[in-house]
Amino acid sequence: MNIKAVLGVVFPLLMTECTGGRSGYKASVILRSTEKGTDSTSKREYFPNSEKSLYAVSGNYYNVSAKTFIYYHDIDKRKVREIKNYMDGRLYGNYFEFYKTGFIKTYCFYTGKNKNSSRIMRYNESGNLLSEEGTAFVDHIMDGKGNISLYFSDLFCDSLRVKVSTRKSPAENLTLVRSSMQPFLKEANVKDTCDLFFFEITTVREGSHEKKIYNDTLAIR
Repeated sequence: MNIKAVLGVVFPLLMTECTGGRSGYKASVILRSTEKGTDSTSKREYFPNSEKSLYAVSGNYYNVSAKTFIYYHDIDKRKVREIKNYMDGRLYGNYFEFYKTGFIKTYCFYTGKNKNSSRIMRYNESGNLLSEEGTAFVDHIMDGKGNISLYFSDLFCDSLRVKVSTRKSPAENLTLVRSSMQPFLKEANVKDTCDLFFFEITTVREGSHEKKIYNDTLAIR
């Protein structure tokens, strides 16, 4: 895994404002998937202390160490405050911040050493989406052998569809599978045969019948 290809990637940002609709994404729901981990999860470690209480979910992804730290508002570990993910010792991937009420406050997907992020979603204390930057396409990894792994966040939707095209090829559907890197990610693979990819990303929330279409690009030269 070329972890340097992951870090420092900047994507076009899409800003939207929304005032209605409960998100339904509470700490308890996200925590269950975080604790379960992925196919690459190997162990769980507990570190209670007098100032804060946290534990880590650890594993390896393509021989790169991965660790998730869970922090709490209280010593009794009843109210989750933050969930942070690290890859190769650097803050990378899903980041969650929660209100004491349990509703999500902020979601980021970190991609760089300087806390660069490809997606940021902010919520109010009632669970309503306030703002959104970025798209469901959060990062990519090049393996140096002509293969590119694409990563898409599907946390905030019930279904996710992606079409990819290039300057020379028409749009076609990507085959998405559950990623072993971190929870709430799907991935797909393409060949490194051109310098620019175009994505049309469609997300659907079944409960609210909310459908969104995002456009994004990936330049690899």
